[in-house]
Amino acid sequence: MNSIVARIDELRVKSGLSKAALAEKIGVTPTTVGNWSKMDSMPSLAIIERVCEVTGITIQQFFCGMNGDSETTPEEKFLHEWRMLTETEKSAIEKVMDAYIELK
Repeated sequence: MNSIVARIDELRVKSGLSKAALAEKIGVTPTTVGNWSKMDSMPSLAIIERVCEVTGITIQQFFCGMNGDSETTPEEKFLHEWRMLTETEKSAIEKVMDAYIELK
């Protein structure tokens, strides 16, 4: 599998999206997403940018993450992970943070 396609698939899974859901969010057909995996076609840069928007990362993070080499700050990493959470998960973390602040 091509590394760009593998990175898109990694981000899709981390975001909890099916291939069909990702396709809908980025404005392509599910067949198009499937064709990337089969190497019948490749996503354009515009599509990669939409994947980044949907998954809450920058284009730089997209390409840096392909090599396992990330030059992001801890804050950027936190925000990226935060964007991957569901609203329920975010709410639970906010409650823990509020309880921690009250203890101080």
